[in-house]
Amino acid sequence: MSVRHELKRFDFGDLELQSGQILEDGFLTYSTHGTLNTRRDNAILVLPSLMADHTRHDFLIGPGKAFDPERHFIITTNTLGNGRAISPSNSARQPGAAFPRFTIVDMVRAQHRLARDVFGIDQFLAVAGLSMGGMQTLQWAVAFPTAMKAIVPIITQARATPWVSAYWHAMRRPILESSTEDDRRDALCRSLYHFLLITRHWIWYQGAFENNIQELHRWMDAEARRIASLWHPFDFISQTYAEDDYDLTHLVGVSSVEEALSLIEARVLLMPSATDVLHPASELHFALPHLKNARLVEIPSSCGHLGGGGLEPQDAAFMNREIASFLAEVEAAG
Repeated sequence: MSVRHELKRFDFGDLELQSGQILEDGFLTYSTHGTLNTRRDNAILVLPSLMADHTRHDFLIGPGKAFDPERHFIITTNTLGNGRAISPSNSARQPGAAFPRFTIVDMVRAQHRLARDVFGIDQFLAVAGLSMGGMQTLQWAVAFPTAMKAIVPIITQARATPWVSAYWHAMRRPILESSTEDDRRDALCRSLYHFLLITRHWIWYQGAFENNIQELHRWMDAEARRIASLWHPFDFISQTYAEDDYDLTHLVGVSSVEEALSLIEARVLLMPSATDVLHPASELHFALPHLKNARLVEIPSSCGHLGGGGLEPQDAAFMNREIASFLAEVEAAG
């Protein structure tokens, strides 16, 4: 059963960014599922991964699933730079390369305005997201420690790492060195072949294409073209820069990621993928001992990073069971 989305828009106006620059005429778009109860304590905020949108977590939304609209009020939001919220690709006043550089902190500030000004929500039942959505989730919990009862960071990490930054830099360079829009789009498409490699594990490739190399090549060509048709080069550049600048210590007056994690008051379910190459499971294992009330459950997937993205039915089923059980515990605790 597919999830039906009715996209709404929240205009938050100008936003002073962490850099001191002003983002002009800002807006977010979002959809909702379920009903906000009278106590306003059943809301779940779901945050998108890099260049994904409000539909990214559909495999976790539905009756009997992790985020159940029969019990929860689910807000699936787009975020700065993804092409569905204010972005280089759609800004009238600061288009393309003129768009100011923003951070994960800036994403969260805009989302906080949405929660406060549109819904009047002071505390979410949970905030959740995969990959860059997990970074936003952790930033929420550090910046606004009483704004949620629980968080679910999935296939993510608590700090920027040289490995991920090097990867984004390698993908960005051909785009930044291109002088025309057509050249930038072509460079993005070529860079996406690397994206296909890093977001899946070699075990997945072996199982999917063993003894069928020509089909593998056809699939890679088609998938790179498909993704390139959906992404704008400057949007991709801006969101990967936000990941480069990711730092949980911003705004909270501490000097280390470990100290920032210790500020989190929410209950935490960490969900790495056992075979993730982009965001290795070791990164969330690093975070675990610095959290007050957390547990870690590895997704037993052979899909790599996309083991946490619902690529395979068994992985999606595992995640739905674990998250639903965790949220039931949170709700029972009051």
